[in-house]
Amino acid sequence: MFSGNAGFSRAAFSGRALFDEAVFSGGVSLREAVFSGEAGFGGARFVGDAWFGVVTFAGSAWFSSATLAGSARFDATRFSGEAAFHRTAFTGGARFAGAVFSNSADFGGAVFSGDGLGDQRNSGWR
Repeated sequence: MFSGNAGFSRAAFSGRALFDEAVFSGGVSLREAVFSGEAGFGGARFVGDAWFGVVTFAGSAWFSSATLAGSARFDATRFSGEAAFHRTAFTGGARFAGAVFSNSADFGGAVFSGDGLGDQRNSGWR
């Protein structure tokens, strides 16, 4: 469990990065992070806002059965491998403006609710 805000902005993850079933109780920023291998967030729970803007997923990215309760932003994110959002719950809204999916993207059974617009100026993340 990650209590409070978790900052991984501009982080470089080599090999597999597994956050499956992780609980993030505050906001999470992975802005401009690079995942060179597989990235797993399956079943993870994001209680606050999740910022995945300008992230590079070179391998597969799994968010299946994850819950994103705050605003989820994937603006300008690049998914080079498979992107799995199967049964993911976006209850605070989601944005994928300018995101690029170079391989398959599975949103089967995903639930989208909320406006997802948030206000980045007041979130504490840059």
